[in-house]
Amino acid sequence: MTDRLARDWDDLARIDPMFTILSDVSKDAGRWDVEDFFETGRHDFVATLARAEEWSLPVSNELALDFGCGIGRVTQAMATRFEHCVGVDVSAAMISQAREFGEGMARLEFVHNVDSDLRLFGDGQFDLVYCSVVLQHLGRRSLVESFIGEFCRVLRPGGLLVFQVPHALALRSRLQLRRRLHHVLRSLRVGSETLAAAGIYPIGMLSVPPRRVERCLRDSDEEIVQLCVDVTRTPRYPSATYWVTRRSAVS
Repeated sequence: MTDRLARDWDDLARIDPMFTILSDVSKDAGRWDVEDFFETGRHDFVATLARAEEWSLPVSNELALDFGCGIGRVTQAMATRFEHCVGVDVSAAMISQAREFGEGMARLEFVHNVDSDLRLFGDGQFDLVYCSVVLQHLGRRSLVESFIGEFCRVLRPGGLLVFQVPHALALRSRLQLRRRLHHVLRSLRVGSETLAAAGIYPIGMLSVPPRRVERCLRDSDEEIVQLCVDVTRTPRYPSATYWVTRRSAVS
């Protein structure tokens, strides 16, 4: 599964990485301005920090993890607050571009990871673990739940985990007809660029009901505490953002 994910996202990174990451219909065909693109990451991260201040978390700003970092849109913003920021992605092509865009920024590190876990990191290592608009593309719920458990494992006491995942999908999104067509046509050796020009992408979508996410958090570690769930209601992708920390540092 991760091999296919890596291949698909490598293809997309080579074609139009910014539009792949932020699919604004007015920005396809390479029309994202680089500064505008990275400004969206700064905006999202500032909003995350503002919400986190309600709990005075994280208690330390030493080390942050951006899971599914792409080309470093949010990772770069993290470097304004944290001493060291690690971006992880399944796509080697995305990681290569993240390093190019982040060249000269001493606080950044980008890591390619095709494993179905985060074994390259130790327990309780990160003050912040962040993941947004990523988990829904992993292909199967069991993999999403596995990574949620990994997020909890690598989170330090007093750290903050923030992750987003849709909790339901419209029928059109569940059918994933374009994704299925993409894989058929790729098997017939139709080029990725040709398919992208036709609007046929391999990006999959899935949802995880809140009860399954909350059970995963509950089972991951007795020190894990769910602070709140922020729900975004949209017709096609109603999503939940989960805010989590460790009990030992909660006042």
